[in-house]
Amino acid sequence: MLKPQVPAALPLLQQRQSHQKEMYDKRAKDLKPLVGGDKVLVRAGDQQVWNKATVLARSSQPRSYIADSEGSQLRRNRTQLKSVPSSSDPVLDADLQEDQSKVTTAVATEGHVDVGKPTTIPRTPEPTPTRSAQATRGTLPSRYVQFDMN
Repeated sequence: MLKPQVPAALPLLQQRQSHQKEMYDKRAKDLKPLVGGDKVLVRAGDQQVWNKATVLARSSQPRSYIADSEGSQLRRNRTQLKSVPSSSDPVLDADLQEDQSKVTTAVATEGHVDVGKPTTIPRTPEPTPTRSAQATRGTLPSRYVQFDMN
């Protein structure tokens, strides 16, 4: 009597899962832990809206934090919290001073020039061309020559 031979599914499943884990771990990174008093942006439910909040403490659940947002306490996963850099961070202050020193220009005022006066230059983003703004071709492909396209 013939008996069907079923391949062992468990080793194939484990092999597939380990390959998926390797691929995920190539790009995954751990988020920096937060401490009480940190200013963060909290994701509002399943929406793409981020509200300002302050971290109160770490929750007992893994990767979770208790945050105070507009008077209400929320428990959120670390992935739903974006840390906002504080203005007292010495590394950021040094970067800002360096950026401002690069932006010094000569400003002409009433016939004389003040050199080294820091000014801010507004940065405007470059417009990205849309499909409607792309250049159109002047001639039709040969397969459409027999048709009147006007």
